[in-house]
Amino acid sequence: MGALAVTFVLPENLDAAVLEISDYLNAVLKKARAKHPNTAFYLTGDVIMNRAFADVTKDDLEILTPIVFVIIVATTILLLRSVLGALSI
Repeated sequence: MGALAVTFVLPENLDAAVLEISDYLNAVLKKARAKHPNTAFYLTGDVIMNRAFADVTKDDLEILTPIVFVIIVATTILLLRSVLGALSI
């Protein structure tokens, strides 16, 4: 069992740095996993957490926002009992 700890000094443009670092680390791990298939590799830390939050937020905006919008419109139509009334809101 082993571990490698790397500390990053991030610039002011945090989002671009997080994307670049996490993409690079994932590419390095992909090569390592191909070369050593019986070894488990894991990433952790602030950079990876920031990337995960960004990815999940993007996915939520793409998937959940339209679903919530449809639910709101459908509920408004049901409560007002009128499509015209719901559209006027």
